[in-house]
Amino acid sequence: MDAIKPETVNACWRNLWKDSVNDFKGFPTIDKEVECIVQVARQVGGDGFIDILEEEIEELIEGHREKLTNEELEELIKSSTEDEDDDNEQEEPATWTLHTFSEVFQAAKHLNDLISDYDSSMERSLKITCSITGDLRQYQEMFEVLKRQQQQLPITMFFKKKQPAVAEPTQSTSRAEPEPTTLSTTLSLSPKPGPSSPGSTSSHDDLLIVLSGEQED
Repeated sequence: MDAIKPETVNACWRNLWKDSVNDFKGFPTIDKEVECIVQVARQVGGDGFIDILEEEIEELIEGHREKLTNEELEELIKSSTEDEDDDNEQEEPATWTLHTFSEVFQAAKHLNDLISDYDSSMERSLKITCSITGDLRQYQEMFEVLKRQQQQLPITMFFKKKQPAVAEPTQSTSRAEPEPTTLSTTLSLSPKPGPSSPGSTSSHDDLLIVLSGEQED
């Protein structure tokens, strides 16, 4: 007894329970797409394209279906980052200078002159040249700012360089202050002798005693 084909079972169940019928016959093939790719490649021509085969296209497509290993993923990421670094190193950002602004303005003036010379309609040429000049207004403002920045003197040139302070020699504090003499002290304390002073003779004698004591010292 031959096995019942799926088509027969589906035909039976379609009348009883339509939602249970599975008509999936597999994914569509890519034969037509492969043929189209081969035709386009041969039209381009050149080495590697004129003699391309359908088997090579299918092999290339099947190769992309395989899962990549961790090592292959790391190599892809590493190669992509290296390419980005190389691009960043090669592509240096352009900087505006007074010279580059001058070149742009001269080219715009030359373009306006050509339009005015070759266009027979004065109204149209004026409209276009005015539009070009208006579009360059932002560059003109940038040019003026850059020119002022380069002409402005640095503020640091007005500052004087601070000289280091020279330390003054300190005076010696070991100098002894003059001490009051015993003579002046004695004179200030002794009463002045006078004719009416009964103790003038004794005071004079005391002064002589003090002076003689200082000389002995």
